[in-house]
Amino acid sequence: MKNLNYHHLLYFRSVARHGSFSRAAEQLKVGQPALSMQIKTLEETLETKLIERKRNGLALTDAGEKVLIFANKVFDTGQDLLSSLQGSSLPLEPFHLGAMENIPKSFVAHVASNLCGENAQHRLTIREGSYSKLLRELNVRHLDAAICDSPPRRETGILAKRIATLDVVVCADKKFAQLKKGFPRSLNGAPMIAPSTLTQFRFDLDHYFSIRDVFPNYVVETFDSALQKLLARRALGAIALSGPSAEEFLENPGTVFLGKLQGVHKELWIVYRDASYPHPLLDKLLKTKAPKKGLTQARR
Repeated sequence: MKNLNYHHLLYFRSVARHGSFSRAAEQLKVGQPALSMQIKTLEETLETKLIERKRNGLALTDAGEKVLIFANKVFDTGQDLLSSLQGSSLPLEPFHLGAMENIPKSFVAHVASNLCGENAQHRLTIREGSYSKLLRELNVRHLDAAICDSPPRRETGILAKRIATLDVVVCADKKFAQLKKGFPRSLNGAPMIAPSTLTQFRFDLDHYFSIRDVFPNYVVETFDSALQKLLARRALGAIALSGPSAEEFLENPGTVFLGKLQGVHKELWIVYRDASYPHPLLDKLLKTKAPKKGLTQARR
C-alpha cells in the first residue's frame, strides 16, 4: 500500500484553489519548479493525472476534482481537531459560501443568520470575490455555493436559483434634494456614484438611462457597494440602491429618497454546483426567504 504525502496534497489544494502554479507558489512561499515537481510526484503516487494546462489556464481532471473534495475534508478536519483541543466544540463539515462584493452586506448577514441559527452544527465560512473568481472556486469545489447578482450563462455543472427580486431607487445626501423634482430627467448631468461596468446591475442602469436620454455624470465607479454608499454619504453624488441597501442608507441623518427607477430590478441568485452528495446546508440555503422589509419595495 502506498503512503500519501500530505504536503503534496496541501500543495495540490493550493494550486486548485488559486488556479495558478505561480500564485500558489507565492502563497506557499516555495519555488514554482519545486511546486510543479511536488504535484507531479502526487500524480505518480495516485497513478492519475490531476491537473491539465489549457489555453485559458489550469483545469482539474475528473480525478483532480475528486482528490480536491477529499483534500478539503482532510484539512478542514485538521482545523476542527485544533479547535477541539483548544476547548471549542467540534463542528461538523464546514459550509463554504461565496458572495459577490456588490451584494448587500445586510442580505449576506441575513443568509448567515438563517444558516447558523442558535443550534448551529456546521461552521460557516464566507468569502467575497468577483463573479469570475466565485465561479472558478465553485468549479474546483472550494465553495459549496455563492450569492450572485445573475445566473451563469454557460457553465457546465453549475446550477442557479433566484431567491429575491429587488426594486431599485436613487438616494443621495440632502445636498441633492432638488433632484427630486423632474426625476429621473433631473439626473441628466448630475453626479452619481456608479457600480462597476462588470456587473449586471450597471448594465441595467445604463440601459434604463440611455433609452430615456438621461446621462448622469459618473464621478466615481467602484465594485464595492459599501464604498459606494460611503461616498454618497459624503455628498459626492447620488446613488442607485436596491431594497436593503436603500433602507440602510436612508436611516442615516441627512439622506433623501429621490425616486424609483421603474422597471429596474436587482436579482439575487444562489449559484451552486450540481453534486451527487450536496452539503446538508445547501437545501436550507436554497429555501432562504428574503426579509420582509425593504427587499421588494424600498422606503419612499
